[in-house]
Amino acid sequence: MILALSFILGFGSLIALFIGKLLSGELWWIALLWGIGGFVVAFSILCIVIILILIFGGKALAKHYNPKSPFRHWLIREIARFCNFWLGVRYHVEGLERIPKDRPFVIYTNHQGFLDMFIFFVVLKDYPHASLYKDSHDRNPLIGGIAKALGGMGLDRENDFKAAETIIKVIKEVKSGVNFMIYPEGTRSRGPNLLPFRAGSFKVAQKAQANLIVLALDGSYKVARRMPLITRVYVKVVDCLSPEFINSMKTHELSDLVHQKIEEDIAEARKKYRFLKVPKRYLKQKQEIDETGR
Repeated sequence: MILALSFILGFGSLIALFIGKLLSGELWWIALLWGIGGFVVAFSILCIVIILILIFGGKALAKHYNPKSPFRHWLIREIARFCNFWLGVRYHVEGLERIPKDRPFVIYTNHQGFLDMFIFFVVLKDYPHASLYKDSHDRNPLIGGIAKALGGMGLDRENDFKAAETIIKVIKEVKSGVNFMIYPEGTRSRGPNLLPFRAGSFKVAQKAQANLIVLALDGSYKVARRMPLITRVYVKVVDCLSPEFINSMKTHELSDLVHQKIEEDIAEARKKYRFLKVPKRYLKQKQEIDETGR
């Protein structure tokens, strides 16, 4: 709806002002400039409104905890769709049919760029979920409130006791029927290479007796450099691991397995799809990392 409204207000202003100026006798290029100006003004106002909704609406919704609210997920999904479209993000999605609908699940995925959360809210629109994120996001005026409103929890990585408390809360939420997404790298890789996974995060899926969804993401690290040019992002549900299977393994073994599955799937996808080709500057960085070991 918000995306459709941006088209109506933006292009509607452009066309209306253009035709109006032509009918008033203005030269076509002057009329076109007026139309473009109208588009910019209408679009800017809509962007400001969305920012205000994220800041003040998020804070208001976060005061009343209800992570299963359809309205909250609809709202963030609409905002995410608007942001992704105008920043040039397009999606290539595979494997959604592997996600079960009969019981809660925990998604483990790699984390490449600043728009990943918005990408997942659109791609996984039929699978509402909350997120486990680093606690610094709670102080972010744009996403802190709305993340909490959706049931998200901030993890303090500098305090083991607080981190353990948060993990226990997430486990309870998953048991109560709230789906969760976890980024086991702990931060954005800001590039095509996976960072090491934090094995402790896999206790959530194990203790909650939930299905573990292995999700691969690629291409989102390019968005920051390319926007508003088109960037195609690859998202694939690689596997769904049962509670019985994941509880038969130690957390570090499970971490290594999921890391391997995501890494192998992305490597295969890059061979298959040209839009996932890694820019040369990142290949050079990887070579330097391999040579130095850091």
